[in-house]
Formats: sequence, C-alpha cells, structure tokens
Amino acid sequence: MTLLLTLDHLQIIKNQAESSYPNECCGLLLGQRQGDRKTVSHVWATDNAWDANAATWLAQLDPPLAQDCNSKNNGKGNSKGDRYWIDPSEMLAAQRYGRHHHCEIIGIYHSHPDHSAIPSECDRRLAWSVYSYLIVSVQQGIVQDLLSWSLDDCNQFQPEPLLIDAATFPETVKPAVKPVVLPAPPSTRLHAADLGNAYPGTVHPVMADPGTAHPDTANRWDQSRQR
Repeated sequence: MTLLLTLDHLQIIKNQAESSYPNECCGLLLGQRQGDRKTVSHVWATDNAWDANAATWLAQLDPPLAQDCNSKNNGKGNSKGDRYWIDPSEMLAAQRYGRHHHCEIIGIYHSHPDHSAIPSECDRRLAWSVYSYLIVSVQQGIVQDLLSWSLDDCNQFQPEPLLIDAATFPETVKPAVKPVVLPAPPSTRLHAADLGNAYPGTVHPVMADPGTAHPDTANRWDQSRQR
C-alpha cells in the first residue's frame, strides 16, 4: 500500500510533534482506501494518554513486553517520553466522525523524541495490520525525519511508500477541536527540496525500498528495536 498526504497534513503533525517534545505525540489518520492506496483526508490529533493505568493494561496483555518496556525506562514504566497511548474514547469518536464523513481510520502516527523514525519492538507488538504507522523523528525539538510502516504477513514492519501532495487548502473543517484538512486532488511525488519547506533536513519523502533510500536502514531498525 501507498500512503498519500498533503503538506498541510504534514504541517499539523510536525507542529504537534515539536510542541509535544520531549514527550511523544500521537494521533489518527482518517481517509479512504482505494485499491493499493490509502488517501489521508483528516489528521485527528490526540493527547498522549500513556500513564500508570496504560502500563498496567500492557502488563496484563503482554507481561514480557511490559517488563521489557519498564526495564528500558529506568523502571518507571509510564514515561510519555518513549511511549504513547491513544485513549479508546478517541478511537470511538474518530470512528463515529468517519461514518458521517465517508472515511475511516487508516493509520496511526506518533513521534520518537531523540530517536529514529524506525518502529520499536513495542510499536510492532502493539500494531494492527490494517493500519499504516507514520513515525516522526524529533531531534532536540526539531522534526528531522518521517517514515511510514505497515505490518507484513509475518507480523513484521515493512517500509511503506509515502506520497506527498504539494497542494494546500485555505479552508479547514474542525470536528470538535480536532485539526482537519480537506482531501487533496491526485498527488504528485514531492521532491526532497520541497518537503524541506515543511521538514527541514528530510531527504526521503518516498520510501519504497529501505536499502535504496537508506543503506543504513537495516542497522537503524535493529538498533531501534532495542529501545
């Protein structure tokens, strides 16, 4: 699958990721599935609801994973600096909105403060195969990288092609207080120089083959899964 967004969508996510630093931000991507493409029409920002209750739930769901998360967080187990949690009520609200606006949840995004935009083992174990997972790397408070991932048939993350439409829209729609951008027309691939306007330092808006775009991706992924 290919994930299609606009620059407006990226700007919303960028602003949230940087304002949330040093904590992780998170949110939902609403849109439509069309053949082998997922087109984002709405960015639904949420609070990072990770807390002791979420850590307890994780411990009940997957004790080994919870223990690993806890040990890598200096024993605290509930830091928003390296974990995120979307409240189920947010998911339900987004689903209700989608039913009335001809869209559905097609992805989830979150940031990695001072880490690469590569999924961690915790990300993988808690992921659902129907969603795209957009990860934003924020280094010292500034967004530096953005990649999209999806699970394969072996429940392993694989990089997902990401297409950026340069079109923007002055009009927005806001359900409650959620930032929303209207859907864009058919996209064109955005060159790195263009994406730099929204994401200084980003040099790979289309990620079709990690070995081609990033020769070191395999090493970055292996390192990140030790987070």
